[in-house]
This record gives sequence, structure tokens and C-alpha cells, in this order.
Amino acid sequence: LYDLMTNKRYGLGWRLGEFNVDKWALYQAAQYCDQMVPDGFGGQEPRFTCNAWLTDQRKAYDVINDICSIFRAMPVWNGREFTVVMDRPADPVWTYTNANVISGEFSYQYSAQKARHNEIHIEYIDADDSYERKIEVVSDDDLIRR
Repeated sequence: LYDLMTNKRYGLGWRLGEFNVDKWALYQAAQYCDQMVPDGFGGQEPRFTCNAWLTDQRKAYDVINDICSIFRAMPVWNGREFTVVMDRPADPVWTYTNANVISGEFSYQYSAQKARHNEIHIEYIDADDSYERKIEVVSDDDLIRR
């Protein structure tokens, strides 16, 4: 992502340059992505990998956003540079209690059970099967039974 954002030949380097990209946030994201996690078959693999070809001309922000979504991140312009914010474990930055909310009362609201998703279809390219397109269905059977 850093290369795409700073390269002057095929990236956004002519527009952003190295000084307008938070390379340390991208470095921390890369370190997290490269951590080894169980692969489900008794081995280990990097947490996130990306093997992509950019074949269509699209808006730069859309491409950056799509790449960030691969590793559960969002690109953010913080007023001075592009950075990324990842959805990953971290220390809490604030704890909400009755003592620090207006009127000292919490009000919880939830979506209706019928409005909740109970099944997703995941489409991916299977490197172990000649890079064929596959669809995996994941269901929340408990929610479906309700």
C-alpha cells in the first residue's frame, strides 16, 4: 500500500509524495498482518496476505479503500497525511459507565432479531485448487433456528 501511495510512476507519488503518507502506521499494520497465525490445518500462515492485479482504472481512493479492507483497515486523511486505522486488538481508550454519561444513565438499543444477518457467502480465489473461484457459506445456525 505504501508503494502504491508513493510511487511516482504507477502510484500516487506525484500527488501525495512520501511526506503525506504515515509510513509508521502502515509499518505497524504490516507487522500485524505478517504475524503467524494457525492455518486450520496444523500449520501456520501470515494473518493477511494479498496477491492482486490492478487491471481496471478506478478512483484512487476506492483502490486504497479496497486494499485496506483486505486487512480490516480504513484509510484516513488526518488533515496532514494519509494514515490507516485497523480493526485489531488494542487497549481500550475509554470506558463508559453510568458515572461518565449524561444524566448518569445508560440506554441500550439493539437491532430486531429478524433484522440481523444469519448467513454470509464468502467468495475467494483458492490457491490450492488452481486459483478457481470458490464460495464458502457460513451460517449462524442458532440465529436461524430462532
